[in-house]
Amino acid sequence: MDLKRWLTARWFRYIAIPATAAVPTGLAALWFALHQGQKLPYFLEGYQPWVLAGTGVWAGGVSIAKSYLDDIAKDAIKTLEIAQQDLAHLLLSVRIVVGAKSKRFYEALKGLTKPVDASKTFFEMTRPELQIKELIGRVRDYYQIKVDPNSGDRVKVSLMKPDGADLVITDWAPDADVPISQKERFKNNTIAGAAFQSRQLVVSENIATDVRYHRFMAKEDTGSMFAYPVIDILMDQVVYVINVVTSRPQAFRNTPADTKKIETVMEIYAERIVLENRLAEIKRQITS
Repeated sequence: MDLKRWLTARWFRYIAIPATAAVPTGLAALWFALHQGQKLPYFLEGYQPWVLAGTGVWAGGVSIAKSYLDDIAKDAIKTLEIAQQDLAHLLLSVRIVVGAKSKRFYEALKGLTKPVDASKTFFEMTRPELQIKELIGRVRDYYQIKVDPNSGDRVKVSLMKPDGADLVITDWAPDADVPISQKERFKNNTIAGAAFQSRQLVVSENIATDVRYHRFMAKEDTGSMFAYPVIDILMDQVVYVINVVTSRPQAFRNTPADTKKIETVMEIYAERIVLENRLAEIKRQITS
């Protein structure tokens, strides 16, 4: 059991701490009561006021410590609740994507004719381009849910694909927020380009002051963003870069704890996108 869990345990907060606060005062009172009226000298004789004052200070200090531990416990509970909510949102997001694919499989099954055209059925069932678009939409929805609905902050997502040494935008979410730089190329001196070249998550806490930020959403973008490279390990290459932008500065923070949370979530979406990208490549080779 780690120290934080031990200090916030119920027995420690409701038994050990109150006992620690009360025992010194009780022992002091008992000691002086037992020696009341005694003519022979005894330990602490004549120091009753100081001893009682000292035990009072001790009890106050323990009370302060208990309040501090209560705050730690509340923070731990809040952190756990947030983690549970994030997991629920993530699972719901993945279920929606899987449900959309399952529906296409069902529709393809209903539309089967004799004799079965295997290639046509395969193309109708897979539709990797639609799945990738659905996944990008789910990424946007996941992070939009995490934004305070009363703050007015918005989340926008763009998907970029390597084109030589540069990146080009292939999709975005929501559909209404068409990037103004849809036809432009993003080089390695941009945030997305840095993620592409380094094969690592890149976070910008304030895009308004980040010289690497290429303004692909609006002329006066403000907020924070991260660029996440989608890596196909078997092909040993970056197949996409996902950019998530929010209008609130420091919503995404470049700290070890925050980047770990982003990577944990994005890995789940990235694995699905890699799968769909492989299916898309199979279709391209079959039809070429």
